[in-house]
Amino acid sequence: MKKIVLALAASAGLVSPALAADTHAAWQGFFTVTGTTAACAGIGGTSVGDTNVSIYRAGLSSTDLTSMSIIFTRAAINFQNDSETNNPQMRGSGTTTVRAMNGKGKPFQQAATFSNIVTAPASILAGTANVTITGTLNDMWNTTGCNVTFKATYSKQL
Repeated sequence: MKKIVLALAASAGLVSPALAADTHAAWQGFFTVTGTTAACAGIGGTSVGDTNVSIYRAGLSSTDLTSMSIIFTRAAINFQNDSETNNPQMRGSGTTTVRAMNGKGKPFQQAATFSNIVTAPASILAGTANVTITGTLNDMWNTTGCNVTFKATYSKQL
């Protein structure tokens, strides 16, 4: 038993520096679907009123990329802003690389777009306490025409 505990402690020691190295500000909260298209029928988590845990990581410098992760009951999806230069912090409309794991644990990647994104405040800084985002994520779950309109509310992670 002592050997197992020591092995686990050593493993944690090897992992923790990598985790501790990420000091970038992030915000956690909830992503709620406010509208959806017919192409989303039957896709879990995309119905009006569905609410999921979400993490928002705003690009805070010219070399940062903004991303929004949504954690569903049995799946997860991440939208990484590919148009940070023209649409910082995912504001407006732009392109995104989506990385996800479906409900059966299969990972996939796709290109998609976002549109009409509005953040409050208009520019997010490292010290911003709360963030609200509205807009549309297009072609959710690698499904053409599955467009989800949403409102997300976040508080800064401590």
